[in-house]
Amino acid sequence: MKKIGAMVMFTADAGTEGYGLAMFTCVLEMSTEDSLEVCRKASAEIENKNHHVWEPFHVAYGRKPSNAPKNN
Repeated sequence: MKKIGAMVMFTADAGTEGYGLAMFTCVLEMSTEDSLEVCRKASAEIENKNHHVWEPFHVAYGRKPSNAPKNN
């Protein structure tokens, strides 16, 4: 679960600046500098370990059966 949480945090943090800049500059018509400042603050909040987000998602994984024929 910690690995999944780390990946979710990484994904959220990576998308903050890209999506934030597009929304703040194009839709809200903020300056680039102000938009970057908001994105930096949002990124800091995402990395805050005191905030816990609950989001349902599915994780699937599989293994090759141990008695499966080996391909050479």
